Amino acid sequence: MQLENGDVDAVTFVPWSYLAELEARDDITVLNDDSTEVRAIMLNCVNGPTSDVRVRQALYMATNLDAINATVLYGHGTVADSFLNSSLPYYSSVTTVGYDIEAAKALLAEAGYADGLNLTFTIVSGNTVAEQIATMVQQQWSEIGVNLTIETYEAGTHNSMRYNLELDMFFGGWTSDILDPSQQVSYFCNPNLADCVHTGWSNDEVTALVQAAEVEMDSEARADEYAQIQQIYADEVPAIILYYAPFSTATSSKLTGFTQLPNGAYVFDNLVCTE
Repeated sequence: MQLENGDVDAVTFVPWSYLAELEARDDITVLNDDSTEVRAIMLNCVNGPTSDVRVRQALYMATNLDAINATVLYGHGTVADSFLNSSLPYYSSVTTVGYDIEAAKALLAEAGYADGLNLTFTIVSGNTVAEQIATMVQQQWSEIGVNLTIETYEAGTHNSMRYNLELDMFFGGWTSDILDPSQQVSYFCNPNLADCVHTGWSNDEVTALVQAAEVEMDSEARADEYAQIQQIYADEVPAIILYYAPFSTATSSKLTGFTQLPNGAYVFDNLVCTE
């Protein structure tokens, strides 16, 4: 409202639902700059039904990523494949199990859940995006016999349970502080760092590749190591990677040169405001 009234010149993190309205105005410019943000449903890989890779793969197969992007981000995001955002160096497009309801049902039956199973999606109270996504997958996964309960906790309780690997799944993600994959890859794939973002996932081959890539000086060899890591991650589905989200910013049309780097840093060197 302040931007529309001319009281401020720029607003960052504009809700996706407002962007179309702002784009229609001649006096406002909407920017969707590349970011390193990736959002995902993080799955428990050591406790409960999701400790079985077949269950995790089935849940991925039953998740309509296009529908989530269209509904939650109003089409402004990009459906993800790798856990690394495509704006990061060494991102590699990977082969995923894909959206396939019948194949998902078959995998659940193979895992011993032919009659369905009960799971819980735990979210932080007040996180409307997480609530919306949880509600959507609740409906989508019902098609393969998953009865999904959505429970909500305040942040402190939620985080305590998350740290102790007590949750079936939770809404998570990442925004890299550096424009290099090493930081995110370490947290997502090295079990010694936050239990691979509190999923408990562990893969000895991946751990070795992570350590090798961190010190590899040859760019081609490093690219190959990170490509292998991303493919194994996609195969084992420690998380259902949902989408890459840009930075949603709206400015007065009088303002030019507003720049936000993929790591979130603002660059004001070329900022100009004309009357």
